Amino acid sequence: MKLAPLFSTELNARGYPSNPQTIGQHVKKRRLDLGLKQIDAARIIGVSPWVLELWERERRSPRGKNWPRIIQFLEYDPRPKPTTPGSWLVWFRDLIGSDQRSLAQTLGIDVRTLRVWESSNQPVDEEAKAKFYILKQANFL
Repeated sequence: MKLAPLFSTELNARGYPSNPQTIGQHVKKRRLDLGLKQIDAARIIGVSPWVLELWERERRSPRGKNWPRIIQFLEYDPRPKPTTPGSWLVWFRDLIGSDQRSLAQTLGIDVRTLRVWESSNQPVDEEAKAKFYILKQANFL
């Protein structure tokens, strides 16, 4: 009896994502690779099993505060690298598990300013460029 094909078929029958494209697929693949139940993976990531199931079924996307634990669980960051300054800020904010209000406070700016920056393709002014530079120098961007 050949165990490898049987095992592979069994995983595929359960919806094993051999080539994950979404965060839910990445999480499910890692969970199945580790032989974990949803409740165990949820406990490791720090969410309820219901939330984990929603991710795996593509019914909900993770919140920013969950990203550090998801990346730790996966042992890699599955998100595409950002291409604009605004998307870099969102990527960074999620990476550190911060919300807009907390990051704005850290940067010493109003949360409305951060929202504009995150939705823009360019930094707003010289002060914004300086703050981006500081983040970049600290290897955050």
